[in-house]
Amino acid sequence: MMICSAAAQSAGEMTFDGYSSEIYSYRKGLSQNTVQCIMQDSRGFVWIGTWDGLNRFDGYKFQIYRPDYSAPSGTISNETINALAEDNNGNLWVGTDKGLNLYRFKTDTFRTFYYSFYNSNSPPADSITSLVFDKSGFLWIGTNKGLCSYDIAGEKFTRYYSHKKKSTSIPSDLITSLHIDDRNRLWIGTINGAALMDLTTKQISRIDLNVCDEDKTPVITSFAEFGIVMWIGTDCGVYVIDKQSLKEYSSNCFDDTGLPEELTSQPVSRLLNDNRDRIWIATPNDGVYIYYKKSCKLRHIYSDFNSRYGLVNNGILSLAGSLSGEVWIGTVHGLSMFSDFAYKFPHFRITGNQFTNNHNLIWAFQALTNGNLLVGTYGGLVEFDISDQQFSVFSENDFGSIPVLSLKITPDGSIWAGTSGKGLYLLDQGGKVKKVFTADVQGGIAGNDVWNITTDSENNLWIACAGGVSCIDLANFSCRNWLYPGYESKGNISSNIIYNVMVDKAGIVWISTFNGLNRLDPESEKIYVFHHDKGNPVSISNDRILSSFEDSRGNIWVGTFGGGLNRYDRKTGVFSKYGKKEGFPDNVIYDIVEDRSGYLWLTSNSGLIRFNAKDNTVAHYDVNDGIQSHEFNGGAAEILADGRLVVGGMNGFNLFNPKDIKINRKIPKLVITEFSIFNKPYGDYIEDGDTVILGPSNNFFSVSFAALDYTNPSKNQYSYILSNYDKDWIRTDATRRKAEYTDVKPGTYRFIVKGTNNDGIWNEKGISFVIIVKPPFYKTWYFRLLLIALALFITWLFIRGRVKKVRQQNEVATKMLNIEKEMFDLEQKALRLQMNPHFIFNSLNSIQSFIISNDSENAINYLAKFSQLMRLILTTSREAYIPLSQEISLLKHYLDLENMRFNNRFNYEIRVESGMDTEYMGIPPMIIQPYIENAILHGFMNKKTGDCRLLVQMWEEEDYILCVIEDNGIGREKAMEIKQKSGLIQKSQGIIITKERLDILNKQLKNKISVEITDLKDEAGKATGTRVRLVIPFIDL
Repeated sequence: MMICSAAAQSAGEMTFDGYSSEIYSYRKGLSQNTVQCIMQDSRGFVWIGTWDGLNRFDGYKFQIYRPDYSAPSGTISNETINALAEDNNGNLWVGTDKGLNLYRFKTDTFRTFYYSFYNSNSPPADSITSLVFDKSGFLWIGTNKGLCSYDIAGEKFTRYYSHKKKSTSIPSDLITSLHIDDRNRLWIGTINGAALMDLTTKQISRIDLNVCDEDKTPVITSFAEFGIVMWIGTDCGVYVIDKQSLKEYSSNCFDDTGLPEELTSQPVSRLLNDNRDRIWIATPNDGVYIYYKKSCKLRHIYSDFNSRYGLVNNGILSLAGSLSGEVWIGTVHGLSMFSDFAYKFPHFRITGNQFTNNHNLIWAFQALTNGNLLVGTYGGLVEFDISDQQFSVFSENDFGSIPVLSLKITPDGSIWAGTSGKGLYLLDQGGKVKKVFTADVQGGIAGNDVWNITTDSENNLWIACAGGVSCIDLANFSCRNWLYPGYESKGNISSNIIYNVMVDKAGIVWISTFNGLNRLDPESEKIYVFHHDKGNPVSISNDRILSSFEDSRGNIWVGTFGGGLNRYDRKTGVFSKYGKKEGFPDNVIYDIVEDRSGYLWLTSNSGLIRFNAKDNTVAHYDVNDGIQSHEFNGGAAEILADGRLVVGGMNGFNLFNPKDIKINRKIPKLVITEFSIFNKPYGDYIEDGDTVILGPSNNFFSVSFAALDYTNPSKNQYSYILSNYDKDWIRTDATRRKAEYTDVKPGTYRFIVKGTNNDGIWNEKGISFVIIVKPPFYKTWYFRLLLIALALFITWLFIRGRVKKVRQQNEVATKMLNIEKEMFDLEQKALRLQMNPHFIFNSLNSIQSFIISNDSENAINYLAKFSQLMRLILTTSREAYIPLSQEISLLKHYLDLENMRFNNRFNYEIRVESGMDTEYMGIPPMIIQPYIENAILHGFMNKKTGDCRLLVQMWEEEDYILCVIEDNGIGREKAMEIKQKSGLIQKSQGIIITKERLDILNKQLKNKISVEITDLKDEAGKATGTRVRLVIPFIDL
């Protein structure tokens, strides 16, 4: 059996005691590869000084500053950058080979200070070597010709020089390094040793360093304060002294020989205390050493040509720590960044003469009883010895190179291997094939493509096949299948395309199909199918299910093809969805596993995802983190007994312990990197809380932003909104860090952006600024006020010119109005007088008929009612409007008289809607009565058979009274026919008079009176009566 070792990218080679690097060089936008100084400012930007240009880095883009010799005003004085420092106002000071520069963020401009022979209030030289601020805000400047301080408020330079015969002066005028300690003392490094200045008294003491040979004075390159000691880097190595006594410090970590030879036998270019109990020692030719204070260990990091993640070069020129704990290393050939949180996943590829590319298409894992890992590949079974990282073919003779899609080792040690097209194999731990199950035989499994295998507590083996679900009883190997019959029905699964089967703690079987999630209860054999419902936001997000998983808290998680991750709440039946909108890199979720800390690990088409279900934070890892490839394979995810996770896909697999991954909980700072108007930079730097005022023609603008966490900026997530413009927050990723707005209307807006670090920790406060888009002049309030004033003046002139004429017209109009009113009153009275004789004539006829028939009792009774009615008519006839209650009383008296007149020939009913205030609702009098009269005389009197019914209904609707008069008489057509036969074709005078009254009233009324008459008929078309609908406006009395 041939054994091969793992490919080069293994765990030990990719990590350096938890450190890994991100490399930035000229190819990624750095102005030049020789990195001489590095600094992170208080805003979070990283500044990189090179031999050819100053660089401002936000994690994505290098903003480069070089001198413009043709127009030098406002630009940096020289391209060679030697030193950087930031003052208390957030301005940057830059030391170059030709001048000291002050960079002002707000205006994005430089001011340069040059040496002047004629002006003592200037630096001692133009070549600036080092810069540092003391605790009082004074800037200390090291040059190649002396030391000086600069009082920013007083704009005064004070120079200090070396004097050979004066031991209280600096050792040399060529300053190489400056440092302010915790006691506000200035440590001065020169090419001829070190000195210490008391900044209160300005007294200088030289420091005796026994680091070089007796005949050589060390060149001081850097200082690093570490508790009670000061580490001093020299061209002869490291020297450690007590800060108080200034004597050599003896540590318990080292024996009598002192510091390790690696630190004393070669030059040191830079030192850095990263504030994590570590000292970084940079060398000009041998990479970087890290000294651990607690363990007294020394670690060496160097550039390796074969390493994907090592230093870019061993020639170190500069070191700097960042606010989030990253360490930046500048070399002669680029820039490297090391972070505790930038974990590189161990990546294993199966290589060797007996292996092909198919062996790196990984589909499944299981742990063998000997502790090795059994790997299911498309080239067969492979055994991986985890301890010595050796690969070997498993069951080469029996199983061979059959493509494996799934694996499961049962408690008895049996190995079950699901294959592509060959069915299900049973093997022992030695690799001997014991039994094969296929779909081609009676009682066989559902399909020969076996995608997933799992067990339940009843000693059954459940199998997801391309053809259905199978359950094998491990006691007798009998098999039962659940198949899709071609249509959905109770007791059947919803599809035969099945990629995963999971049995939860309660024994319920969850079947992942490409047509919904199936829930099978083995006891009742009932199947319930969960489908996506577009109209139901709490339904499952997609019907194409790839996997299901039950976590340690009993939650059911479902991975889908295009719908992201779902969590199913058993109590409510509700699905919660997580996908790209929640920060996932992809909506395809293959597998779900849980680590010992409760994090869910998800494989996808865009790398590996770690999801914290407690706070919904998301971290994702891709090929830049060592992940085998962007694409994983379904089923290739397993947690081992020791807590390690193994995941595989299209290019090998990753084996790692989640505990080794440190979660970055540093909240990132956010900055506005650029504000542009019509794609042209605004000019001023925009900070949190600023206000930008734009003219009416500058309403097309864009905002670029960045979260200044450098661990892996490509994973930083963002969310932004322009209030009063955007309806909701807009979620985006690192590739789309620009918000663009077009045709923004005049108004006041606030742009707010939030961001995360690489592990999904949000800066919830974010950064914001106000944008005011001013309206055009003609839309301003003062322009409108001017227009109003002008309009008022013109109106005043017009009114003044017209007032006499209006008065004259008003007098004429008043006279005409009075005449019209009098005419209206006369017409109304005339019509009422016409109405009253018409009614009186009919009533007297009734009395006469009673007298002729010798019915004196009814005649007396009729006459009494008639007198009451006449009194009401006389009272109401004088008024333009009467209460509705009087009109109803008048109608009742009239109906009673008519009923007596015609010997109780008809029954009537007057219905008034409850709640109507009839005492205070005024209507014109005698509007309703003529239509009732018409119904009695022409509807009832010619009706030979059957009862006669008259119904009067009234109800209120807005400002109107709706009155409906309905009878069951002979109808208008029959009445007209009878009239024609009798020769009486003259129209009803009451109706004619009423119509004339309505015409006159409607001329005066705002709300018109309307009349609608409808002939009622039965289904055969026979007349059954008449309905009159009156719409009468009323007034409040």
